[in-house]
Amino acid sequence: MLDENNAPLPGITVTIKDTDRGTATNSSGKFYFNDVSHNTTIMFQGVGFPSQEMQAQKIMNVKLVQQISNLDEVQVIAYGISVKALSGFNTETGKYNWRSIYSRISSHHKID
Repeated sequence: MLDENNAPLPGITVTIKDTDRGTATNSSGKFYFNDVSHNTTIMFQGVGFPSQEMQAQKIMNVKLVQQISNLDEVQVIAYGISVKALSGFNTETGKYNWRSIYSRISSHHKID
């Protein structure tokens, strides 16, 4: 699997059409399937590249050309926990005010 500059394309999704069998290209742009007949359709999909289909062959040389106009269609949604660092350090006394830190935490989160 190569791009328009003949550079390897890692991470391209490669699936056998109408099945749940699939893989992704490795860092060299290569992929492998076992027991695939020659009349099978192989599908290639990658972010920023148009989907492509080809008939299976023993050795397949596939080149994908980047489709720049669709790159803005990717959305990343992440779920997780954010952590904030709170400081109760008093620069005048050079000491930490732990009650101030606890007060800030408990006002935003329930602490049991």
